[in-house]
Amino acid sequence: MGVFANQRVVVVQKKRIEGEALMCISKESWKRAAKVLTPAAFKLYLYLAENDDGHVLGPSQRVVENEIGISKNSYYSAFSELIEKGYITKETGGLYRFSANYDGHGRIV
Repeated sequence: MGVFANQRVVVVQKKRIEGEALMCISKESWKRAAKVLTPAAFKLYLYLAENDDGHVLGPSQRVVENEIGISKNSYYSAFSELIEKGYITKETGGLYRFSANYDGHGRIV
């Protein structure tokens, strides 16, 4: 994957759930996220959650807009909201970690 200056890089972190869903997130996790996230943030949550554990991606605003239909402003607001709600944590530089299975209390379930 090529990374550009000032590009955010996200590493997906989630439990592997056998035989439940193609996205491999529990029903409880996505339903909890749907309750606490705005529609744009929930779309970004699902976009990130569709990737396998450990997958590294650079979700540029333009690619996300083309794939899930959220505007530039909505993308940045949604990314910030995922950070604020604990689904994305910033590590170093432009590296972030996403957890689809966050419980709302700082723990991955």
